[in-house]
Amino acid sequence: CREKEGRNEIDTLYGWRGLLFLLFFFLMIRRPPRSTLFPYTTLFRSRLSGATILNDVVLNQVLVRFGDDNTTERILGHVQGGGVAWMGATTWNGRSAIRISVSSWATNEMDVNRTIAEFADAAHAAT
Repeated sequence: CREKEGRNEIDTLYGWRGLLFLLFFFLMIRRPPRSTLFPYTTLFRSRLSGATILNDVVLNQVLVRFGDDNTTERILGHVQGGGVAWMGATTWNGRSAIRISVSSWATNEMDVNRTIAEFADAAHAAT
């Protein structure tokens, strides 16, 4: 009788392990969650007038360029100099680009709109 009780405990233990394994497996294969910052990166994608979006915006990175390398670099310098937001220069397929990373939990739509307005001023000044 004691052997039977021990066997039930083992079956229950493996049963729980099996369920935990299935739960872990499901969590690993499901689609990763979207960042809470994703809506702000889509605002950049949809509202940056005159910009070419170079990447598929998935989480918090947007790569943009404005016309040629010189124009892109001038616009970046203007936006960085304005102090509204900081973003860095990068190279994409051998051409100059701007990497925008929306990475602070404190970022809100007003911040994005101010940055987009700064880009508009920079683009106007560059032409």
